[in-house]
Amino acid sequence: MAGDSEPFLTAIIGSDEDIYVALCPEFDIASQGGSIEDALANLREAVDLFLQSATERRLSLFLQERAKLVDDLGPGLDQEAVAIARQDNEA
Repeated sequence: MAGDSEPFLTAIIGSDEDIYVALCPEFDIASQGGSIEDALANLREAVDLFLQSATERRLSLFLQERAKLVDDLGPGLDQEAVAIARQDNEA
């Protein structure tokens, strides 16, 4: 796991011609940019804005829904990833 000082989130980056798209699957947030670095920087900003604007209750409900989705998908997922998602939801 990542250190206690900063949360660890996933960034999946792909490209379509001259545009790079970055996705944070934990929050289902995406952004884009003209380079990998730009797409990642824009994604960080989008996630930061989401976390700043989300109330504690809204964030808790969101994480519960994501955990339920992980449970529903169950056997088709990497079991280590399922365990991490559950642990993150309990934190």
